[in-house]
Amino acid sequence: LSNIIREQGKQSLYETVRVTSAMCAALAEAHGLGIVHRDLKPQNILFGSVGATKLPKLADFGIAKWSADTEDSGQRAEDTAIVAGQKLAMYSPSWAAPEQLAGQPVSAATDIYSLACVAVYMLSTKAIFADEDVYAGYKKRRHADELVREALRPHNVPRGVMDLLAHALMFDPKKR
Repeated sequence: LSNIIREQGKQSLYETVRVTSAMCAALAEAHGLGIVHRDLKPQNILFGSVGATKLPKLADFGIAKWSADTEDSGQRAEDTAIVAGQKLAMYSPSWAAPEQLAGQPVSAATDIYSLACVAVYMLSTKAIFADEDVYAGYKKRRHADELVREALRPHNVPRGVMDLLAHALMFDPKKR
């Protein structure tokens, strides 16, 4: 998906709904099994072709975890790794939900948040939380409603779509 947007620019509302609907179906399957993806971003949405139709596929469950994990059993994927003496996030902060950035428990709502970020990106080519400073990006997430509307208004995205995405990007995962 990242290559498509880089080459073609913003996507139509129809294409955005088509891709996000497929991602919702994939996430419903994963969440039904108790799996949280934790790294949903444009680079992890791939396309297979059947004739002229491009079928979106959710890829890279490398840092996925069982949502039922309540303690580190040594078998779940970690959120961070030490590389060359530096602690690095194993997920992509630009697309991550606030609870993930804060090191709090993740849930299906975490993936919904990331998917909403992807949908805004598809409709506007703007990654609304792409900050070099993770703390600044975390603070911006408290104002996601304004950022969604600011990114989408110039593209004549219907208000109902903006409202839906703003709801999916609520700071509190219980409200998404």
